[in-house]
Amino acid sequence: MEMEIGDERDYGVDETIFVAVGTSVEKSKKTLFWAVQSFAGKKICLLHVHQPANVVALMDRNPAVTELKEDVGKVVQELERKKVHDLLDQYHLMLAKKGVIDSSCSLAL
Repeated sequence: MEMEIGDERDYGVDETIFVAVGTSVEKSKKTLFWAVQSFAGKKICLLHVHQPANVVALMDRNPAVTELKEDVGKVVQELERKKVHDLLDQYHLMLAKKGVIDSSCSLAL
């Protein structure tokens, strides 16, 4: 399991509200703003769990084909990582417009 943390803050359970957000900003917006209003004054940490795409199995007897599949897999992983960061940036921008300071945590399974 890979874990990226938006910053190195100490996430005290009493002071931080973790809000799970999905890939659809529109669908998660209501939950996010409810948490912000309901827990005013608490730290908000966006939590996004990402399940990477299942890249074609890298098992092949031909070394050239295996190497190509590995390269494609790396490109796909990088594109997915960028997509998750762009998604979290959208949430951060939404909260910043409301004057809410937040952090984020992204987990990849």
